[in-house]
Amino acid sequence: MNPTIPTIAISSALLSCAGAQTVSLSPLADATLYQSASGDAANGAGEYLFSGTTLRENASRRALLRFDLSMIPPTASIESIRLDVFASRVQAGVFISTLRAVSTRWTEGPTNPTGEEGQGDAPLAGDCTWIHASHPISEWNTPGGDTDAALTTVAIDAVGPYSFPSTAAFVEAARRWLESPQLNFGLMILGDESTNGTAKRFDSRSNPILANRPRLVVDYRCPADFNHDSFINADDYDAFASAFDPGALDADINADGFVNADDFDRFAESFEGGC
Repeated sequence: MNPTIPTIAISSALLSCAGAQTVSLSPLADATLYQSASGDAANGAGEYLFSGTTLRENASRRALLRFDLSMIPPTASIESIRLDVFASRVQAGVFISTLRAVSTRWTEGPTNPTGEEGQGDAPLAGDCTWIHASHPISEWNTPGGDTDAALTTVAIDAVGPYSFPSTAAFVEAARRWLESPQLNFGLMILGDESTNGTAKRFDSRSNPILANRPRLVVDYRCPADFNHDSFINADDYDAFASAFDPGALDADINADGFVNADDFDRFAESFEGGC
């Protein structure tokens, strides 16, 4: 039995401008975790982030970043996402850096180490450390930070700009954050920890060189712009109805492999909201 589309009231969405959109987001927070059994080093307000391992001590560094996606409409469909960073100091050699989604809430903290920041400084209230998600009151489930599966990787071998490219896993993580902002705990840059001397230094959101600060670049489209003409109006309603009534996969708005009432609800919500 083919689904039949109900009537949607065409209201303020009429002639709304839509189309493909791109946003470039600055971090809401960033910090470095310095490997330490006691969690005695932090860096939440410095100019740099670190990942990888030190040359002499073979001690790990892990960078955390969190971004606010609230300027993207909640009904938007994310097409691609990438993280742009600037490596301002590297150890010799080509090493893979991995981006993972963080799974525990953490706080940035105020500690601002002096000098090159490579060793961090004593943590203050609200800093995250190797042991603490927020010093001194909450700890990670696993020392060094709690993360989910890898999202994307990039090879880094020299000073300069790098991008952690879009992948299906990265896009899916961003969609979850958009739908459930309370589950957005940010990202971790995990360097190669299989050997010593792989450390990379990235410029943080506090770095004085604005162009070198991290950016999360998100491309999205509005599902209600069904005919892709960059406007949301009655033509999109008609186009969606024409696809929905016979059950065409073009009407699978939520991309679950089925065309049903869930797709209509998603389209209607997007249409009425102007995206």
